[in-house]
Amino acid sequence: MTATTMAVVIGLLALRGGPVPAQLPGISPTPPGSTAEVDPTLRRVLGAAGPGQLVEAVVTFSQYPSTIVLRTVRATGVQVLGFRSLPMIGVRGTAAQIRSLFSLPGVRSIYYNRQLDYFLNQSVPFIGADRVWTELGFTGRGVGIAVIDTGIDGTHPDLTFGQKVIQNVKVAPDLFGAGPIVVENVPNTDTTNGHGTHVASIASGTGAALAGKYRGVAVGANLVGLGAGEAVLFVITALESFDWVLANRGTYGIRVISNSWGTSGAFSPSDPINVASQMAHDAGMTVVFAAGNSGPGENTLNPYCVAPWVICVAAGVKDRRTLADFSSRGIP
Repeated sequence: MTATTMAVVIGLLALRGGPVPAQLPGISPTPPGSTAEVDPTLRRVLGAAGPGQLVEAVVTFSQYPSTIVLRTVRATGVQVLGFRSLPMIGVRGTAAQIRSLFSLPGVRSIYYNRQLDYFLNQSVPFIGADRVWTELGFTGRGVGIAVIDTGIDGTHPDLTFGQKVIQNVKVAPDLFGAGPIVVENVPNTDTTNGHGTHVASIASGTGAALAGKYRGVAVGANLVGLGAGEAVLFVITALESFDWVLANRGTYGIRVISNSWGTSGAFSPSDPINVASQMAHDAGMTVVFAAGNSGPGENTLNPYCVAPWVICVAAGVKDRRTLADFSSRGIP
């Protein structure tokens, strides 16, 4: 789907606000006797890995891992990246070390840290957003929209950092490195790509650059940028962004999370991205994912938008009834 379509839906969702729950829900335990789900892609990568070659993966647990569990994981020799809210860890190690994690008790799934894909002044009146502003009085005021994407250029007049963009976070590209994992209060986190800036501006841009001509759909909403990767996006970086949102949603009033990116393959509720999106949903946030741009064939949907707890957004043409040819499809 296009960034325009995605941001329009995000903006509409933010037009009305509400209270943010104070507590995260519990994680349902893995049923007794069940075995960990291992990502087929990870199995292939491990099978092809040479001696000493390092592989990155995400281990999801049935509940938040204890200190004892983390100590057991580290004893295998892998590097470990912890999260604050998500019941999972990132790991980096050799094929043998990663395989040794398969049989650990309490493991729900293990997935490869794969690379993901990033999938108009006419759009606002086309969907009737301007009438919602004037006739119903809903503009998104007081609602925070978290944009997990390439970042947001807060130096743009339509997206002024400190006013429209109330927080802008850069997620480090090497989360296993020695530097900080995330850096907050960065005016411009989208210096080379522009995809996230595009999404953010259509969702809630002020239109100041051209006297209000290109205002976003939820013009009164606040924006929170999560720059998860300008050139490339990986699973662990996206998860770190979700983790930050879960930990900071109350501070910034975040009610909507934009995800105009994804991958291909089958849906699994134990995929770490789907676990993260369900936690965000259960915490009171609306999670939106792009359907993808792999149409018109059947069964081409981004698997992250298949989850029943997210809103999957496709692209359409201007007759308001027809899917765009490139927009991904599900199974009839």
